[in-house]
This record gives sequence, C-alpha cells and structure tokens, in this order.
Amino acid sequence: MVPKEDFKKILLSMLPEWQCFPSSPLWSCSYNKAAKSRPIAPLTFTVTDVEGKNRTLELPESAFIKKSENMSNDNAAWLLLQPWDSAGLGLDKSEDAWVLGDLFLQNYYSVYDYDKKKIGLVESKTSKVGEVLDPESPSPAQSSRIQTNTTKGKTKVL
Repeated sequence: MVPKEDFKKILLSMLPEWQCFPSSPLWSCSYNKAAKSRPIAPLTFTVTDVEGKNRTLELPESAFIKKSENMSNDNAAWLLLQPWDSAGLGLDKSEDAWVLGDLFLQNYYSVYDYDKKKIGLVESKTSKVGEVLDPESPSPAQSSRIQTNTTKGKTKVL
C-alpha cells in the first residue's frame, strides 16, 4: 500500500506509455507499443542497516504490474499497488508510511528478531529484482536495472 502522493508520482512516471484507472478490485492499466522500449523503473527503498550504512532494496516492475490473459484488451494489465492514507498510525503529519507486503517480500528472504526488534532481508534466489516486463511476452524479460527513488522526504516503511 502506497501513500497517496507517492502513488500519484508513480502513475505520472508511467505516462505516456501506460494509462491507469481505478477499477475493482485493482487499478487497470493499458499500455502502448512504446512501453517495450521504456520499462517502468523499479521502486527503490533506502534503509539503514545495523552498521548505519544505507542499503537499497528494490521492488521490480514485474512485482507491481500483472498482465492478465482474462482482460479484454491485449495491451492491458493490473497495477498491484493501492493508494492509501496512513493517518492514524501515530506518525508525524510530515511522514507517510508504505506497507510492504507480499509484492515486496516475494523478492526477499526475511528474518524477524522480535527480542532485538530487527528485521533481516536478503534477496531471494527466485527474486525478480532486475527484471522488467516485456509487453510482447507474458513472462518478464531480463533487462538492466533502472535506478529511481520514489521515497523522498520523510517516509517510513512499515
């Protein structure tokens, strides 16, 4: 789940190749042929490790765009991100919160240390990090990584 302002930035970054609209249960998107030459950049998250070093974690395009054979348009897909308002979580008004669920965790092994209140993450062997969708094919195509950062300002990852 994505803070509303970050969600708008993601939608704008997809233009003009992708057009997305709210539908039920997910946002539906259509894309043009130019989408093949301009893949959507992965979402990147910078976190601080136990040694105080910044580490970058990615959510690849293939984790948040799902092409569906059941849609009437061949150039259609589902956007698997949902906008939300994190008000009421006890954050400062200047802070937003992302909820990183299965879309994120399917690319990482996670270890939870409840006593020390720490979470360990490492990229899984089956990770799709570094892959992008090929609009001509139902499976992801290997591509070079595109670096971007959608989490500017004060954002907490929950």
